[in-house]
Amino acid sequence: MKARLAKFFRRLFALLLVSAMLSYALGWQRANATWDIPPTPAPIAPFDLYTQRGGIGPNVPGGQFEVGGKVTLCVKITSKNSPVEMIIVFEIVGPANAYQNISLLLTAITNASGIASRTLMIQPVDHTQETVLGIWSVTAQTGLDQATFGDSLDFQVAPDPLPVVPEFQTWTIALLLSALAVTLAHTGFRMRLK
Repeated sequence: MKARLAKFFRRLFALLLVSAMLSYALGWQRANATWDIPPTPAPIAPFDLYTQRGGIGPNVPGGQFEVGGKVTLCVKITSKNSPVEMIIVFEIVGPANAYQNISLLLTAITNASGIASRTLMIQPVDHTQETVLGIWSVTAQTGLDQATFGDSLDFQVAPDPLPVVPEFQTWTIALLLSALAVTLAHTGFRMRLK
């Protein structure tokens, strides 16, 4: 008798499990739900990707940067003129080169103003500037109410500018030496030459 009862409950449990999986897979609703509810239409969501040096507007270049500089990628998204809190995905692809190509995926969450930002430092791989020189491509995307929004931009990385070394004129050096001699003479310092 116990064996029959255990077999009955196993079959009942299996039947309930299969019916629950089928109702989930087929999207069956409760009896009080209606079947003809259309999905919510996606609101118009302005989405703009830009940097601190440009790119405002769809597919507008993001400016020019130097090796070792910082690029701040920003996205602003609004829905019905109100900021939206969302997760933004940035896909960054560096310029093609013979050494090592760079690809990054970064994420950010929008703040209360609807702006998400990430900062990227342009550092050469193995101190080889050719790994970062050229055109970088950035795409940012997010999803809202079953719709995907995105924007893209390119920015240029140029070589490091050469450091400016100030030229000291001979009169500057002579002025410094004479000031030093006057200071030493007033302090009583005397130099003996042999």
